[in-house]
Amino acid sequence: MEAAWRGFVVRFLAAFIAVLALTLAVVVLIDPYDSGRFPSLGISGVSDNNQRTAYVSLGRSSKFNAAIVSDSHGQLLDPDRLTQATGLSFVQLSIPGAWVPEQIAVMRWFIRHHDHIGALVLVADPLWCSADPKPWRWFPLWLYGDSDLQYLANVLNSRSIGAAWRRVTYAMGLVQPSHPRGYDDYEARRPADYTFEFPPVPPPAPAPPPIDLTARAFPGIDWLKAELDGAPAGTPLVVVFPPEYIAVLPTNAYAVAELKECKARFARLARGTPRGGFIDYLVDSPLARDQASFQDTDHYRAPVARQIEQEIARVLNRREAAAK
Repeated sequence: MEAAWRGFVVRFLAAFIAVLALTLAVVVLIDPYDSGRFPSLGISGVSDNNQRTAYVSLGRSSKFNAAIVSDSHGQLLDPDRLTQATGLSFVQLSIPGAWVPEQIAVMRWFIRHHDHIGALVLVADPLWCSADPKPWRWFPLWLYGDSDLQYLANVLNSRSIGAAWRRVTYAMGLVQPSHPRGYDDYEARRPADYTFEFPPVPPPAPAPPPIDLTARAFPGIDWLKAELDGAPAGTPLVVVFPPEYIAVLPTNAYAVAELKECKARFARLARGTPRGGFIDYLVDSPLARDQASFQDTDHYRAPVARQIEQEIARVLNRREAAAK
């Protein structure tokens, strides 16, 4: 009886391992996220409405030589408009909710898969000024990492199996492909009756006393510099700080000094790249005081996105003309 039971357990485990191995082989062969890590069926593109996974395919595509990287604060920038305005081929890689480590991972993925880069546009926000940037718990960093073993250790899950099936149906023409440049217009999904109650604008206050933070570490900017050092020679970086509504701009002396020093570091880094530049809308201005320009306190609307796009194009085209 005991021998029979041991034989059953051994056969069960062998069958279980065989099924897992076969499932993993099928998933890898289909390549659900179009990672290109291993030989596959050769399906081109994906049908994926989740930017966290869809951008694996877009980020490595040779169709693009320029990228927008951000969280939701860069999401509204239109890669088609930037492509038309600059002559580069832009892809939108902004992921709502992504924190600094995830944005770095996405940028690294794009850099690793391109021998020439016409421009990197980083739409930053005060998260980048943190002294201790934390990773986002719900982000699949293994998808964008350098380790194929880590990919294999993580890819066998229900979501990947579902993505594999969706990719098969996509190859059969049964589902629509993802947006060809990764654009997701959050305003298009806004209900017609949407309203937002903006917080009151605080009364004017004296300028806070200056605080010297030149010795303060900004790890996110250091990580960004390390990625640029590994990018193809001549890669331009344009850093944009988008506007926020006046009521949420920092007033605390330390926060003001921190943001000022953070911007100065970004400006030096971006302007030190060929054709790069720094664009700062995160200031008290008529735009920052115009409620009609915002969907909420920190997400601007389409007319502002068009203005930012024009400024990005102006920086890239101006520096390009000066280099000729």
